[in-house]
Amino acid sequence: MPFPKPYTKANITSGYLTAHRPNHTGIDMSKGKGTVIYPIWAGKVIGMNEGCREGETKCGGGYGNYVKIWHPNGLYSFYGHLESVSKLPANFEVDTNTPIGTEGNTGQSEGAHLHFEIQNAQGQPIDPMPYLKGAVGADDKPKATGLFAFMSLTPLQLITGVAIFAVVIFLLFNNSKKNNYG
Repeated sequence: MPFPKPYTKANITSGYLTAHRPNHTGIDMSKGKGTVIYPIWAGKVIGMNEGCREGETKCGGGYGNYVKIWHPNGLYSFYGHLESVSKLPANFEVDTNTPIGTEGNTGQSEGAHLHFEIQNAQGQPIDPMPYLKGAVGADDKPKATGLFAFMSLTPLQLITGVAIFAVVIFLLFNNSKKNNYG
């Protein structure tokens, strides 16, 4: 499935229900304030809030300006902290090319970003990552390179790598001693 345009190569700044934010029911991503946002799938606009300004942390229930869309697959998508929302009437049918708003910093927000949620048929947030293809962090993690590549390893991978490295060094050292006729 696609990713909401234009976030194909988005910078995901916060994940779903992380240890750091155990009540965070979506993912945050940013491409810059004012970036035009499009729905992840076609559907109908069923809710929106507009008129919030930066600094009004309680506006829109903390989400600031937002748009909520029902999709024929039975899921809802939610787009929060928008700078502005497109003037779309209730039940307006949108497709993936319909602008729904712009990235912003409204509601309880600490910088311009899009708060993106997928909700089930009962309106309860669910992990959006399985639905997102092509996003950095969705199908693959950004690869660390060079000296910092070890930071993206799991503990087991790191231990295995260190063990292999130690064996190679041991074998090289022992082999050099055997061939030293001095």
